[in-house]
Amino acid sequence: MDRQSLLYASAGIAVLALLVVVLTFSGGGLNPQTQAGLATAEQLLNTSRANHGELSREARSLIDAMTGLPQSRREQWLNRLDQSEKDLESAAAELEQATELAAQDDDELRVEIERRIDQARQKRTQALQATSETLDAARTVSEVDKNRSRYVGEARAGYRQIAAYRPASLAGAQRAMIDWPDKKADLSQAIQQMADVKARSASLWKERSRAIAAPDADALLILETHQNLEADGLQLARLDSQLGRKVGQLYLSWDRILVDMDIREGETLTLHHKYKTVTVQIQDPQKKQGAHSESEAWVQVSKATFDALEDKLGMSVARKPAGKYEEEAESLAQPAGYSYLAPPGQSNQYGQWRRDSHGGSFWVFYGQYMFMRSMFWGPAYQPILPRDYNDYRRSYTSGRTYYGGTAAGRPRYGTNSRTTASRYRSSRYVRSGGYRNSYYKRSGGNLRGYGSSRYRTADAGGRGGSYRSRGSRSFFGGK
Repeated sequence: MDRQSLLYASAGIAVLALLVVVLTFSGGGLNPQTQAGLATAEQLLNTSRANHGELSREARSLIDAMTGLPQSRREQWLNRLDQSEKDLESAAAELEQATELAAQDDDELRVEIERRIDQARQKRTQALQATSETLDAARTVSEVDKNRSRYVGEARAGYRQIAAYRPASLAGAQRAMIDWPDKKADLSQAIQQMADVKARSASLWKERSRAIAAPDADALLILETHQNLEADGLQLARLDSQLGRKVGQLYLSWDRILVDMDIREGETLTLHHKYKTVTVQIQDPQKKQGAHSESEAWVQVSKATFDALEDKLGMSVARKPAGKYEEEAESLAQPAGYSYLAPPGQSNQYGQWRRDSHGGSFWVFYGQYMFMRSMFWGPAYQPILPRDYNDYRRSYTSGRTYYGGTAAGRPRYGTNSRTTASRYRSSRYVRSGGYRNSYYKRSGGNLRGYGSSRYRTADAGGRGGSYRSRGSRSFFGGK
């Protein structure tokens, strides 16, 4: 036999031997893992029996010592303890049957053995949980039974505190209902929720105050009354805090204005926005009083956000008007400042429409809010006319961004506006020419093929501009 034939014959013998081993194992003894699982289950059952016995004895002792415990509750707890013992006995029976099957040393019985092991586990766990919960309840009620006067006193103090509670948010909410009439129903409902809690506590105390103060009072009734009044006190404080936050939100407006964009091409390619957040705190809408603050920050953004807002430089890309809650914030990009205008012929807390010498109308901010004109529109401010506002509202109600228009047919607002380019000429985006020489722009916003060397910018600062054409490729490294 030549060497090649010998190799084939050897391989055939090896395969045959492997098949014999597999067939012998599959038709042979019980899976060792199942045997180990059965041994572990038996050990756990023995440990659980010892723990259960200790917990059950303590629980029964406490139950026997509580003379004021209602008979119905006593029977309920004892029955639960008895059932837990039966569950352990049932678990033991399952394991005993599993052991008998395992003695046959037949792997075909593995599924049935493992099913019985799992049944034993469920019954064992159920027994321990029931006993532990019963003991916890017995301990708590026993503590109340031994300290009745203290728990009754705390319940009484809790009720009195609730009865005397005056929500800190009430005065602000009542004022807000006048300042923001469309929020009256919601604020009234929040006020009523607090009144309902107080009424519920009063009803509970009227119903149980004498019963829990009696010498032979049900300790469980004392505990439940104490817990209910404690929960009502916490809920009342929580509702008061929530209402206060809602009222505060109504007197606050903010605008998030996109003031710069950056494409950073270094070891990785990332996209960034710089936002100016303008916050206006309304102190008194009726007296046209308010204060404002500004902050700026760079944030890394996703490709979807960068692309969606690239033509909206200088615009408000998110806002929360005064008289609205935070969850009512808007994300439809619009010219900065337009959301503060009132409809033509009307006024609001920020300003009003005035007539010029030719009889036309234009918008002006009140002195307290005059900062808005320069903050939103800068030194190149042009008066806002009624037709501008009307065009803005039509776009807004249809869900479209309003860019305005000039006599030359160019956008008045946004990235493609000459006014915007002039106002933000020192921004990274304008100085780079919109990053038209970056790999990201030249590739049409491609997220793949960006290489740490091939497409890296020549700018040591890692910002878009030129790019190299050597080296290996790697995946886009931004968000």
